[in-house]
Amino acid sequence: MIRFLTFGFIVLMLVVSGMTYAQENNSFNMAPLDEGLAGLSFLEDEAGISAYGQVSSTNLDLAENAFKNVEKKTAEYIIGSVALTDYGETHDVHVYVDISGWIIAYYRNTEKASKIIDWVDYYGNPEITSTKLSDAIDIVTLEMLVLPPDIKYFDFRYPDATKMMIVTDEEFVHLATETFRIKVPGDYSTYNRTWSHAIYDQGTSSTSGNIQIDGVELHSGSSGEGWQIWEGDITPTQLFPNVFHEISLYHYGGNDASYVGIMLIYTEPQ
Repeated sequence: MIRFLTFGFIVLMLVVSGMTYAQENNSFNMAPLDEGLAGLSFLEDEAGISAYGQVSSTNLDLAENAFKNVEKKTAEYIIGSVALTDYGETHDVHVYVDISGWIIAYYRNTEKASKIIDWVDYYGNPEITSTKLSDAIDIVTLEMLVLPPDIKYFDFRYPDATKMMIVTDEEFVHLATETFRIKVPGDYSTYNRTWSHAIYDQGTSSTSGNIQIDGVELHSGSSGEGWQIWEGDITPTQLFPNVFHEISLYHYGGNDASYVGIMLIYTEPQ
């Protein structure tokens, strides 16, 4: 089953099992942050893909209780790392909180944008309901006893980007391949194309698989018990515009699951 998580507006033509669908979605635009943020220079140097919002009030001492590690703390803001339930340390999210109510969760600019895909939430759910970044914001706001904000997204590496989209698919059947096709309009300015490959093993069998684009392998991997997750880039040539490209996900392992996610960061024509 193909699922979409969209921020902004996009129309993609997808072909699944020989049937063509027009998928149209509306959600949040990507938008730049307030230039008056106290820690903006720090964020511009370190942050990549980010989720942010403003809450009614903040308490930096309470926010600190949500952090596994504190990276920087001043009278105006605090930055630390937040651990996510069911994920290892490499998936910890960096979170900025300031006294004006701004909360920004991000992965570093050396990390792939597709790292935000929340496969643990996705597992067994009929739809995508969160990203790892929004999960981290929820953890911090809960600690501060305030409601989570309305969330927008921004990537410090691509300040002109206004939209992003995530397309995911999964396969549960042993020795089976799931495929879909995707075409990106040529008049879009596409800044970033990344993939995520995930395998979940319940510990009852050996699980492995691979993902391909147009028959060329993007990644192959295997899992011991639990989750294994990888991310990588898709080149402009691999996802050349105005052409349908086939994404395939091969799964080996009974009673387990494999997943693929494709993430685009882009701007539509004016």
